[in-house]
Amino acid sequence: MSWKGTLLIVLLALLATFFYLSSGRSRTRSAFDPLLELAPNLADKILIQEGGGTTLILKNGGIWHLKGSLEDRADPHLVSSLLNAAASITPLDILKPRDLKGSVSLSSLDLKKPKRSLTIQAGATHTLWLGIEGAAKGEIYAKLDLGKVVYLIPSMVVPIAFRPAQEFRDPRLTACDSRHLEEATFSMSDNLRQLLIKKDVHGWNLVNPVGAKGDDDSITTWLDTLLSARIQQWMPADTDPSTCGMDSPTATFTAREEDSSNPLIITIGSQVPTSPGSYYVRCSDRPGICTINGLNTFLAVTAQSLRSHKLPPVDYDEVDRIAIDEAPGGTPSILLCRKPGIEDWEIASPPKSAHTTVSGESVRKWFDGVQQLTAAGFEPANPERISLRGLDHPIRIRLIAHLSENTADETAGDIVLADYALGTSDGNTFAMHVGNSPEIMIYPQKEWDSLKDTPASWIAPPKAIPAITPHPSTSATHP
Repeated sequence: MSWKGTLLIVLLALLATFFYLSSGRSRTRSAFDPLLELAPNLADKILIQEGGGTTLILKNGGIWHLKGSLEDRADPHLVSSLLNAAASITPLDILKPRDLKGSVSLSSLDLKKPKRSLTIQAGATHTLWLGIEGAAKGEIYAKLDLGKVVYLIPSMVVPIAFRPAQEFRDPRLTACDSRHLEEATFSMSDNLRQLLIKKDVHGWNLVNPVGAKGDDDSITTWLDTLLSARIQQWMPADTDPSTCGMDSPTATFTAREEDSSNPLIITIGSQVPTSPGSYYVRCSDRPGICTINGLNTFLAVTAQSLRSHKLPPVDYDEVDRIAIDEAPGGTPSILLCRKPGIEDWEIASPPKSAHTTVSGESVRKWFDGVQQLTAAGFEPANPERISLRGLDHPIRIRLIAHLSENTADETAGDIVLADYALGTSDGNTFAMHVGNSPEIMIYPQKEWDSLKDTPASWIAPPKAIPAITPHPSTSATHP
């Protein structure tokens, strides 16, 4: 074949392709194909136009934001519903260009100059132009991009997309997650009450007004009461902050997230006069002032309600020795040692030569009982209270990790993981002093049931450590 013949074939092929594309058939889809071929997780831009109004929603750093005349964080659940609804659109019927004439034309279907459109960018960008409703309820006519084909589609995307931009605002006060916080400060202006909490690898700790281990569940619940609060309504943009109590707020909450240099500041103003239990609130990562209900529990927090009433946790598998000492003048110390390679323990003293095996199950049960003790309150560890609670001559329990050392000294390499000093009982309560803590933990007498079966009782006869007896000069104290 000559080059002229080859050129003629190529020109004819190009001409056929042109007529095929211009006819609109390239956009024709079967009833089983999604119209937009959209992957919602790849979307990063949504443009909604209706009449002269425009709503623009952009994704930045995985978070959707409203842009334009109203700039704020968008509701991620509403945006997700919109994208999923758009991705699931499947044509109910298809009208080709040759079918669009007479009473069924682009003009009669309101698609010659559409008043509504939905544009989604998800890799590729597609625009859905919307016309009039179909004959049946829940149907609407639409065009896609610049195609000439008209589709009759389900109208479920319409009530989601075409609403005031205000309704796309995130109803949550903040997107901050309590799991990602590392520090928080809370202060009340009425009585100068202030709390400072910080998180480390072991969980939350109270720093101010008292240094103590925090109760992780209580602190998380308290934080989520504010961070997960739902907005009742937004105040008008021109609202004077002073009328909402922002110049003399009820409380201020400041939090810092991991790997973030910008703190989150939430200011709780005055109560809303027309809505008991509601407060005006301003959040540093949101524009304007809103109202929130249900903050009374959050505002009533105290250090006592957030601190842990449990002993500082100790890992049972790290404990190699348990030493129990009575007050001076009592029986000799009792030392339990974990047997190498097995679960059982042995009592190495007294006397040192009479070793007694104790099952690992028994030791673990006792250990867990100690770890689960729950204090009813706290007292300062001053000399007066130390004496009053019988802690000047305590029963002492030490949990020890033993590192092997090449020395004749059996205690070489010992690391004390926990040091508990048990005082006497007044019949209703007993006291424990942990290490050098500035406070004494006060327990109900019933908590002693978890301790009375001490390892000493596994020696026959079980009289090495006598039962705690009432201290005549001690009175029950519940701070």
